[in-house]
Amino acid sequence: MRTVILYFLVCLLGSTSAAQAISFSEVTSAEGKGEAFNFDRTMSDYFDALAGKRLDKARKATAAVRENAPNPRLGQALAQLLEAPIAAAQNKDDKARDLLAAGEAASPDTPELLGLTLPAFLYVERADFAGTTVDRMIARAPDLVRGLEPDLVYLLLDDTGEAQSVLDDRRIALAELNFGGADGDYLASSAVGVLMKRDQIARALKILPDIDSPRHVENLLILRRFAPLWPALAAQAGPGLSRSRESSVRLARQEYEADVSDPRKLAALFTALRYARRYPELWALKEKLPATPKEMAKADEQMGWAVNEMALALHQDNRGDEADRLFASLNDSLPANDWRVSMFINRTALLMADGKFAEALPLIERAEKEPKSPFAAQLLRRWRYCALVRLSRATEAAALRTEMMKNADAAKAATVEGLLCAGEVDEAEKLALGFLADDDFQKDFVRSLQRKRLTDVEQTAWGNWTALRSRPAISAAFEKYGRDLPDDLLISEGTN
Repeated sequence: MRTVILYFLVCLLGSTSAAQAISFSEVTSAEGKGEAFNFDRTMSDYFDALAGKRLDKARKATAAVRENAPNPRLGQALAQLLEAPIAAAQNKDDKARDLLAAGEAASPDTPELLGLTLPAFLYVERADFAGTTVDRMIARAPDLVRGLEPDLVYLLLDDTGEAQSVLDDRRIALAELNFGGADGDYLASSAVGVLMKRDQIARALKILPDIDSPRHVENLLILRRFAPLWPALAAQAGPGLSRSRESSVRLARQEYEADVSDPRKLAALFTALRYARRYPELWALKEKLPATPKEMAKADEQMGWAVNEMALALHQDNRGDEADRLFASLNDSLPANDWRVSMFINRTALLMADGKFAEALPLIERAEKEPKSPFAAQLLRRWRYCALVRLSRATEAAALRTEMMKNADAAKAATVEGLLCAGEVDEAEKLALGFLADDDFQKDFVRSLQRKRLTDVEQTAWGNWTALRSRPAISAAFEKYGRDLPDDLLISEGTN
């Protein structure tokens, strides 16, 4: 998370927002001696102190900002806002709230200042206060919110310690701002899900135009809980989702061309082109990826996702060996820790889909040694179990099965797939039916049981959910929670 926060600070302090609103990058110290006061450096010291839990040093930086501000009112407002995270770090919550309110009241014309507290609260591990800061920024400066680092904001939509209704309200408010732009379909779709549960159909319909990623459009069109939206969404998407595909590519290209140095925008464009199956346009952009092992070793997470998207597209276009070589160039240049675990998992998925179980196993073992989320750990268990079964290593598979089942809740659909790979269809059915109360699993369930392949669904050599579709209980559950995507909305297999 520290990397995400630092990226946010670079964007905030290096842009025209906070620094220009404050306008004291070159203010002589109050004593009239020594070097000019440097706001950016002082703020860097402040954030470093918070990250290291050195609250006294953070207070000194706050005092320096107050003393060197162009005017006393601005200095006082800044000091109050910067002292709030210090109070929150000491669990003095009422004091932190009072400082925030006072700082806001003293800076009615500079809402940018409030943005400085967002990373500060995250550094002191108070995501609840950071979430409140985003809420206040949405109310006071929506344009500033649109420019925030998405990964940082997404941290504030789950597990912040706040009530779920507060998190849901924040999700809806961000979606109504079209936060995330070309890469914001997941947020918008999840906000629509909340609004449908609240029976706020008219409000959900207003967000639909911001959802054009074929994968997310398909999800809304196959899940029965979104049935009231189907006519409007089908008209918006067009035959074969043609209008959605065109819209998603156009927006992603527009955002990328506005900032070609941003690998996040490149990855979003790759995703849009892949989902639209516009492969020639995608191949023409391959030169934007790192070309040598040395360059690949410098790849950050967003460039890693761009490589990932290109590899997935190659595989979809029946160029599996090329896809694996591209993944290998990334995997072999970097350790398997942190975000890179995802690239090992996705490379493994393609090898498993092609029936290359022996080749997949060493990758799984390498990734398993690294720290990872419970979800990622269960994905790897699923693949390892599948590979061991398919390689007739029954004793090892049996030992792993117990651990896989014990952690089934960490990745529900993946666990069902592990059982299906092993031919345990009865157990897979039982597990799937037991998971259907979970909204996310419902989506995976309905999507995986489609009679015809949807966007981003791979053919596999080890079998798939079709073994379940004919079972009466599964068939009834499918009809309850979803439907097959109508033929006129399916993307043609020959689409390019």
